[in-house]
Amino acid sequence: MKNIWTNGCFDIIHAGHIALFEYAKNLGDNLFVGIDSDERIKINKGLNRPINNVALRQKVLLSIKYIDRV
Repeated sequence: MKNIWTNGCFDIIHAGHIALFEYAKNLGDNLFVGIDSDERIKINKGLNRPINNVALRQKVLLSIKYIDRV
């Protein structure tokens, strides 16, 4: 079994994210996705971010068929 890992903000999911997840999943058997904390996103993207908190981002990511674990 080959595990693949990617991570990021994933605050506002768009087609580029889906393409990334599809590509990454094709590199191995399991795709694990890490998400940045709300605090880290505020530091990197500004005080008005994230739009969606970590729990909501996790729920959305888990619904994507290419992702095995968040």
